[in-house]
Formats: sequence, C-alpha cells, structure tokens
Amino acid sequence: MGKNKSRSVLGDYSGKVGTVVLYNYRGTPVMKPLPAPSQEPASGKQLEQRAIFSLVKTLLTSLKKVIHTGFQVPRKSRKAPFDMAMSYHMKNCILHLAEGPSFQLEKLKLSNPVKRLQSVWKPVASVAENNTLILNWELNPYPQKDVQLSDKVYIVVYDATINRFSTFSCRRSDLGFSYSFIKEFAGHELYSYLFLTSADAKLVSETEYLGKVNLTLS
Repeated sequence: MGKNKSRSVLGDYSGKVGTVVLYNYRGTPVMKPLPAPSQEPASGKQLEQRAIFSLVKTLLTSLKKVIHTGFQVPRKSRKAPFDMAMSYHMKNCILHLAEGPSFQLEKLKLSNPVKRLQSVWKPVASVAENNTLILNWELNPYPQKDVQLSDKVYIVVYDATINRFSTFSCRRSDLGFSYSFIKEFAGHELYSYLFLTSADAKLVSETEYLGKVNLTLS
C-alpha cells in the first residue's frame, strides 16, 4: 500500500490527472480544472507561435542526447534540459520573415553551463580538397585550474543541404578533428559547433560556433 507523506492532500503530484491539473504555485499546491478546448479560430500570432515551436522542435529533436549532456539545469529549476533548450531557442534564435519564421543557425546553443569549463583556444573549421572537414584548435595559454587534457570535445556538424546533424567526439589534447565525406557530399553546406565537458561531465563549456564551409567539388 502506498503512503503519501506530504502534508498536502494533493501530495507531491503535479501535471494533468483526469479532468484536473495539479501544480505548485509559490510553494502552495493548486488544483484547477482542465480548460475547455477553444472554439475560436487561431489568431495569426498563435499560428506563428505554433510554427516557431514546430520549427525548433524539429531541429532540436535529433540533438536530444547532446543537449542532455550540454544543457545543465540549475538546482532549483524543474525544467528538463530539452525543455530549457526549446525555450532558449524559441526566444533567441528565430528570425521573423514575411514568408514565416526562420532559425538562425549561427545562434544554435548546444550547452548551457552552470558549472563552467574553459573552452579550447582559437578553434577553426576548414575543408580539404578531398571532401574532408577539418577542425583545429590550440591549448589555452592561460588555462584555468579545472582544465584537463582529458576534457571531452563534442563536435556537431549540421549539413544544411540534406538537413541532418552529425555528432562526433574527441579530447582536448587531440588539438583537432577531421572527417572525410563521400564524394556525393561535394558542394554540401556545413555548419560546425563544439563544446567541452570535463571527464566526469560535471563541468561544461559554452558552445563555440565555427562558421559555415562548403565541401569542395573536386
């Protein structure tokens, strides 16, 4: 038999239960009925918000594992990492155009450090003639005390031509990473990002955007 040790009749429950919603308001348990579905047609602003939500969710869904690693949740927050990422990108990464909302890829944020780790020094993305993406960086000449050569580097590459993310990893001490694409990818437009975590994943760096490059046609 289960026992509820909370002093409230609602216990520690939250969310939708049957025809009511349970939640906590400033430390007080609150219950309210589910709102009736609206019979009014959606306004232009509502339609735009739905389009933004769909755009951001579609883009971030394939990055859930990376976001779970990079987005640290403040101790008092009840949001999940993916929910935090959704909220951030909807507020900060949308360009409002006449034809509809557009996502600004240069603002993609894969990490949200609460306990901050120093990033790599002077990261650069380039392309070799054989369809190889090359990322290089240096060791920081002024390392903070938490920096370790074993820190993990997460690399995310977005292929805008086929709308696909690829994720790789290596170590800070590697000072670089390369990946050769098959010849059919020649001409594809790539966006590169990286962030680091400590070996125990307790420290996280800010996301570095390394810019856009095109795979060579030769």
